[in-house]
Amino acid sequence: MKKMQNNAQQNKSISVNNNVIDFRANLQSVKQIKFEPYTTYFAKNYLTLRPIKKGCFMVIQCAIIFGCLALGELIVWLTGIKLPSSMIGMLLLTTLLSTKVIKLKHVEGMANFLVKNLGFFFVPAAVSLMLFFDIIKAQWLPILLAATLSTMLVIVVTGWIHQLMRKL
Repeated sequence: MKKMQNNAQQNKSISVNNNVIDFRANLQSVKQIKFEPYTTYFAKNYLTLRPIKKGCFMVIQCAIIFGCLALGELIVWLTGIKLPSSMIGMLLLTTLLSTKVIKLKHVEGMANFLVKNLGFFFVPAAVSLMLFFDIIKAQWLPILLAATLSTMLVIVVTGWIHQLMRKL
């Protein structure tokens, strides 16, 4: 037992319940730990700002998209063009994206959110249609004919433009 205690004192280790603890190894591992002020440690580990940053990014992305929409409104108001301002705003956004003035990552999160919830945005229009059932009932044939012909026209023109673009 004395021999073990002398050995432990020389090695600076201690035996507790047959477990040998080497203090030199522990001191070396403690020296490798970089101690930070408590506030820095607390801020890094407990005050993560990821949700706040993500929310800020969403606000910025929303501002970019709605800013292009507002510029479209301004262009229509100043010039009197007979095009919907939302189309002009989206053309403006497309132009800014294709010229790399705005990077895709600056609007991608909000765009994905809007596309995922697109069906939800049609609910008010569908509900408002219920107010006009009597008109729809009286004019169902012209409405159906217009919807069918316009769909066919869009398909034909899209195919024609696609073929022209492939030749270029």
